[in-house]
Amino acid sequence: MKRLGRLPKIERPSEKVLREIHGRSRQDRGKIAAVEPRSGHYFLGQTLIEAAKEARNSFPGKVFYFIRVGSRTAHRYQAGPQR
Repeated sequence: MKRLGRLPKIERPSEKVLREIHGRSRQDRGKIAAVEPRSGHYFLGQTLIEAAKEARNSFPGKVFYFIRVGSRTAHRYQAGPQR
Protein backbone atom coordinates (compact mmCIF):
# COMPACT_ATOMS: atom_id res chain seq x y z
CA MET A 1 0.00 0.00 0.00
CA LYS A 2 1.40 3.38 -1.02
CA ARG A 3 1.92 5.90 1.80
CA LEU A 4 0.68 9.39 1.28
CA GLY A 5 3.03 12.29 1.97
CA ARG A 6 2.40 14.92 4.60
CA LEU A 7 -0.44 17.26 3.87
CA PRO A 8 0.61 20.90 3.53
CA LYS A 9 -0.39 23.34 6.25
CA ILE A 10 -3.29 25.50 5.12
CA GLU A 11 -2.79 29.11 6.13
CA ARG A 12 -5.77 31.26 7.02
CA PRO A 13 -6.12 34.53 5.10
CA SER A 14 -6.06 37.81 7.01
CA GLU A 15 -9.25 39.01 8.65
CA LYS A 16 -9.20 41.98 6.26
CA VAL A 17 -9.34 39.66 3.22
CA LEU A 18 -12.08 37.53 4.76
CA ARG A 19 -14.16 40.65 5.56
CA GLU A 20 -13.69 41.83 1.97
CA ILE A 21 -14.92 38.49 0.61
CA HIS A 22 -17.94 38.40 2.92
CA GLY A 23 -18.74 42.03 2.12
CA ARG A 24 -19.18 41.37 -1.60
CA SER A 25 -22.47 42.19 -3.27
CA ARG A 26 -25.58 40.03 -2.99
CA GLN A 27 -25.04 38.64 -6.48
CA ASP A 28 -21.85 36.92 -5.23
CA ARG A 29 -23.46 35.35 -2.13
CA GLY A 30 -23.12 31.58 -2.20
CA LYS A 31 -20.13 31.57 -4.57
CA ILE A 32 -16.89 29.90 -3.54
CA ALA A 33 -13.72 31.96 -3.07
CA ALA A 34 -10.31 30.31 -3.52
CA VAL A 35 -7.88 32.48 -1.54
CA GLU A 36 -4.09 32.51 -1.83
CA PRO A 37 -3.46 33.43 1.82
CA ARG A 38 -0.07 35.13 1.57
CA SER A 39 -0.99 37.52 -1.25
CA GLY A 40 -4.66 37.92 -0.34
CA HIS A 41 -5.70 37.39 -3.97
CA TYR A 42 -8.92 35.43 -4.38
CA PHE A 43 -10.90 33.95 -7.23
CA LEU A 44 -14.66 33.41 -7.27
CA GLY A 45 -16.49 30.51 -8.86
CA GLN A 46 -19.93 28.93 -8.78
CA THR A 47 -18.24 25.73 -7.56
CA LEU A 48 -15.06 24.86 -5.66
CA ILE A 49 -13.61 23.31 -8.84
CA GLU A 50 -14.28 26.45 -10.87
CA ALA A 51 -12.65 28.70 -8.24
CA ALA A 52 -9.69 26.32 -7.87
CA LYS A 53 -9.02 26.24 -11.63
CA GLU A 54 -8.92 30.04 -11.77
CA ALA A 55 -6.65 30.24 -8.73
CA ARG A 56 -4.23 27.56 -9.98
CA ASN A 57 -3.86 29.35 -13.32
CA SER A 58 -2.53 32.40 -11.46
CA PHE A 59 -0.74 30.64 -8.58
CA PRO A 60 0.42 27.19 -9.77
CA GLY A 61 1.61 24.89 -7.01
CA LYS A 62 0.11 26.95 -4.17
CA VAL A 63 -2.28 25.75 -1.46
CA PHE A 64 -5.57 27.64 -1.27
CA TYR A 65 -8.07 28.43 1.45
CA PHE A 66 -11.71 28.04 0.36
CA ILE A 67 -14.68 29.90 1.75
CA ARG A 68 -18.26 30.47 0.61
CA VAL A 69 -19.22 34.14 0.24
CA GLY A 70 -21.58 35.03 3.08
CA SER A 71 -20.94 31.82 5.05
CA ARG A 72 -18.43 30.66 7.67
CA THR A 73 -17.50 27.53 5.71
CA ALA A 74 -17.15 26.38 2.12
CA HIS A 75 -19.24 23.24 2.63
CA ARG A 76 -21.63 21.94 5.22
CA TYR A 77 -22.66 18.35 5.74
CA GLN A 78 -25.81 17.46 7.58
CA ALA A 79 -26.71 13.89 8.27
CA GLY A 80 -29.82 12.53 9.79
CA PRO A 81 -32.13 9.58 9.63
CA GLN A 82 -32.90 8.42 6.14
CA ARG A 83 -36.53 8.04 5.20
